[in-house]
Amino acid sequence: MTDFITSYPILNIYATDVLEKISPGKIAVYDVSVLTDDQKAWVLRILADNLLERLKTRYREVRMPPTVLVVEEAPLFISSTSPSVARESLKRFAREGRKFGGVLIIASQRPKTLDPDISSQILNFLFLKLVQQEDIKNVMSIADNLEESLARTLPSLPTGWGILMGEWVGRFPALVAIDRYPGKRLGASPDLVSEWRDFSEKKERKDLMPSEFQF
Repeated sequence: MTDFITSYPILNIYATDVLEKISPGKIAVYDVSVLTDDQKAWVLRILADNLLERLKTRYREVRMPPTVLVVEEAPLFISSTSPSVARESLKRFAREGRKFGGVLIIASQRPKTLDPDISSQILNFLFLKLVQQEDIKNVMSIADNLEESLARTLPSLPTGWGILMGEWVGRFPALVAIDRYPGKRLGASPDLVSEWRDFSEKKERKDLMPSEFQF
C-alpha cells in the first residue's frame, strides 16, 4: 500500500495540476463529492483527455511514468443507456492508453449497465459479492473464463473476498482475500441502529438535567 495519498480539491482554481504530481508510489485523489453528476463527468472528461495526451508525449518530451486511472461509480460515466460527456473520453483512454502506459480501472456495483465497448477492453477482473442474476450473467459474458460453476459462488462470497481473473494471475481464476484498510473510510453505510441509540441516550440525559442547567 502506498504511503502517500494526496487529495486535490477541484473547485480551487489555484490548486496544483494533479498531472504534475504523478510519480511512482503516489496516489492523487480528485474529490468530486460536492459536484453534480454532470459536473463530475466534465471533470473526468478533462482529466482523461489531458492524461492521455500527456502519456502520448512521454516518450518524446515529458518524462511520464505509466499511470493508472481509477474511476469509481463507473455507470455514472460509461453507462450503456445514459449519455455522459465523459464516455467517449474513457473509451479512447481504454482503447489507446495501454499503448502509452495508461491503465484504466473501472469499479461498478452494477456491471450490466456498463458500455460494452469499454467492458470489451477489460483484460483483468476482480469480482466481489454479486447477488443479482442479471449482473452475474453479464460478468460471465464479459469474462470468458468465468465458468458457471464459479459464477454461482458470487452471491455467497464473504466480505473482503473476491475472484481474481486475467493476466494478473494467469490461466486460472484465483480466490483472494483483500486486506481491510485500517484508516478512515468514507462512503461506508452508517450503523443506523447505533446512531439512533446514541441519539436517544443523549436526548434522555438532556431531559433529566434541571432546566436551569440546560444549554
